[in-house]
Amino acid sequence: MIGFKYHVFVCTCPSCAEKGAEHVLQRLREKVEAEELTDKVNVSRAGCLLKGQCREHGPFVVLYPQNVWYHKVTETSVDKIVAQHLKKGQIVHELLYFIQPS
Repeated sequence: MIGFKYHVFVCTCPSCAEKGAEHVLQRLREKVEAEELTDKVNVSRAGCLLKGQCREHGPFVVLYPQNVWYHKVTETSVDKIVAQHLKKGQIVHELLYFIQPS
């Protein structure tokens, strides 16, 4: 089994989908492939990740194993997440919703 450094979940529930979650998911998959990170990063579609919060704060993107939650993610902000977090291990503070201790 391949050990990924990051597992990234994109909420695609109806509320997040209304705000472009499918485009966020697609852009994230494209950027991970373009940056040759597919051996380190697994990107998955998810249902509602935080019930009651998606309408105001979605789309959500969650990175494990750090349990970092990004909110109001757009296709443009995906580039920041890939460049800063997935490549350098640095949190994108302007998108941070919270970090849940494990």
